[in-house]
Amino acid sequence: MKILCLCRGGNVRSTSLAWILKYQFNHDAIACGIERNSPETIEMLAGWAERIFFVEPVLEENIPEKYREKATLVDTGPDIWGLAGHEDLMEHIWKVLSEAGLVESLKSESAEEKSSD
Repeated sequence: MKILCLCRGGNVRSTSLAWILKYQFNHDAIACGIERNSPETIEMLAGWAERIFFVEPVLEENIPEKYREKATLVDTGPDIWGLAGHEDLMEHIWKVLSEAGLVESLKSESAEEKSSD
């Protein structure tokens, strides 16, 4: 599944989330920051994605309205880690994915893709 991970800078939270989605669930995930990408780039990536994960509620307004039905909040809160792959951040993302009930759906979506190949 193609997943766009959206945060502010595109360097810490979205990158860490995309890593988990790629290497733990075998999804095609891309990190993107609203502060360093144009609205046109975000729209292009949102059109590419089958799902969009954004890490703070306020970021939803940056997702083009026609793609918001694909958007899911993975609320990591503000960036307090400053480093992609920070152990505490990775643990926090796993906790948020689990509490949101997303782990099982991400596993099953990955398995469905493999069986359709």
